[in-house]
Amino acid sequence: MNSSAAGLRVNGVVTMKLDLPLCLFNRHAPRRSRVKWDGLNFVGHCRFCEKPIRRMDKGRWVRDQIEKIKSSDL
Repeated sequence: MNSSAAGLRVNGVVTMKLDLPLCLFNRHAPRRSRVKWDGLNFVGHCRFCEKPIRRMDKGRWVRDQIEKIKSSDL
């Protein structure tokens, strides 16, 4: 059994995500090892909800509206 900040992992399945409600208020946390610089901001995916996110200020990560627009254009 492995517990983490994202929830409790049992047999490879995450049983609950304690930080997901913060994502509902557009307060995300990145997977720091996978964050990239796109020439404008740091971008990545939320470690809890997996949505694309963008760093607007130091410590303030929000859902990436640019990625949302790109995917809707397809």
